[in-house]
Amino acid sequence: MSKLVAFKPNVGTVTVATEPGSILQFDHEVYYSKGDYIFTGLDGKQHIIPDSNINDYIEVEIKKKKIDKNAMANAYANMENWIEQEEDEIYITGTKKIVEEGMNKC
Repeated sequence: MSKLVAFKPNVGTVTVATEPGSILQFDHEVYYSKGDYIFTGLDGKQHIIPDSNINDYIEVEIKKKKIDKNAMANAYANMENWIEQEEDEIYITGTKKIVEEGMNKC
């Protein structure tokens, strides 16, 4: 089981090892035992947390921003009106240009 934690400027997850293993740190392997705490930063780098330091890691949660669906719907509606208006302007300008070119030929 892992939980999201913060440690000074780092945020990542702490997992309790369920079996012995190893992690690669820089240019060497570090071995851990069952029950050891493994910190995995958001950048993917890992290190073993000594039991004496586990209280330095503070559990945090990610707050999800509530989405205002009405504001989003209004934004899309306004964008649709803007696109339709721009298409109308392009059509009107293009038609005007064709008419003017036709009148210049006469």
